[in-house]
Amino acid sequence: GNWYKVFNLVDADSSGRLGFQELLDIIRRPLPCLAVSAKRISDAELRSLWKALDTDLSGDVCVTEFMVFMRRLEVKRGVSHSPTMAAGSVAHRARMSSLEASAAATREPTGEEVALLVRRLREHSRDSVAEAYQRLGLHWDGSISEWDFIRVIREVLGISGELLDEDAVHGLWSSLDISGEGAVDVEVFLAMGH
Repeated sequence: GNWYKVFNLVDADSSGRLGFQELLDIIRRPLPCLAVSAKRISDAELRSLWKALDTDLSGDVCVTEFMVFMRRLEVKRGVSHSPTMAAGSVAHRARMSSLEASAAATREPTGEEVALLVRRLREHSRDSVAEAYQRLGLHWDGSISEWDFIRVIREVLGISGELLDEDAVHGLWSSLDISGEGAVDVEVFLAMGH
């Protein structure tokens, strides 16, 4: 799933950080929230979930902590983000249907947004992206992860949310990460500019 969008829905005060009370509110409140009762999930279980989410023990959760946690949870639950299914199998057909439905629900960037992205990408190379990762304190392995992608768009390419909204960023990510692995080689990303 697009955990960045989920995080932003839960982040009620739009601070870019999630507090325990925000998590509690989204779980306990009635629709449009989850309306999960304390009988179904106890407060103690929610505190345990919070401890697992808040890996840096800061008292709140940033989008990266949230996305890493959700990806790891998917792995533990057997949700695959790699193309390991046999072509034509029931699992493969189901995955392809899911990808098609996700693509249909994703807003593609406009021509103007793509032109802006192409201009900004032309200003960068593998080395300049690696330097930006180091400057931002991000782990660099030659690929861009789903949870780093929004920071690359905003902080490396300098494209604001007014110029390229979150739906368009999600559309770009979906077009790059067609296998659903959660990471894209930086060369693939930079090739969009050429």
